[in-house]
Amino acid sequence: MTLRREARVVPASSVGTALKFRQATLLVIVFTVFIDMVGTGIALPILPRLIEGMMSGAASRASVFYGALVGIYCLMNFIASPMLGALSDSVGRRPVILISLAALGIDYVILALAPNLWWLVAARVLAGAARLRTASTSPSIRASSWTKRRPTSSR
Repeated sequence: MTLRREARVVPASSVGTALKFRQATLLVIVFTVFIDMVGTGIALPILPRLIEGMMSGAASRASVFYGALVGIYCLMNFIASPMLGALSDSVGRRPVILISLAALGIDYVILALAPNLWWLVAARVLAGAARLRTASTSPSIRASSWTKRRPTSSR
């Protein structure tokens, strides 16, 4: 069974309003991704020295632990991205993006105040699970920048 939308006449004034709204939405999404990337760009270079300081200067053990943290981050991102994508499809992209930003803020606070290495692991697990660049923002950008009529089939 195929459902078709009926064509409707849209006033010219609402087309301009829709375009402005789409541009504003795109700007907010790009700014959100920028915040996420800046946070990652700040956290990743600081993390090796932080780990080395917590391990009393053992550089070789700290580098292995740093590699494990990066692996945990990527693994959690691999596991959680499909879940975040499904969640954003069911409840909407905006709540998922806001929850992901809040979780990343909590991650950065945990990284700054971590008393031991296990807190760093917990922070990286949270950051990997809440990484929003792939699960919610890509479909949002695609949806807000689409100007032509969408195809009915993906073939």
